[in-house]
Amino acid sequence: MLEAAKKAGGLAVAVDNGEGVAYDAMVNANLFIHGSPNALELLLDLNRLKATLRF
Repeated sequence: MLEAAKKAGGLAVAVDNGEGVAYDAMVNANLFIHGSPNALELLLDLNRLKATLRF
């Protein structure tokens, strides 16, 4: 599913909540984030997102 999002030009985010992440998710993600709160904060703060993606 992340592969399709990445190929379509979308943002593919893999989130590790302490239980690990599937290999396919890690390989196809644009971003790898530790923890759901960190992922939500990143998506809500556009400046952090821009800095992460290096626009």
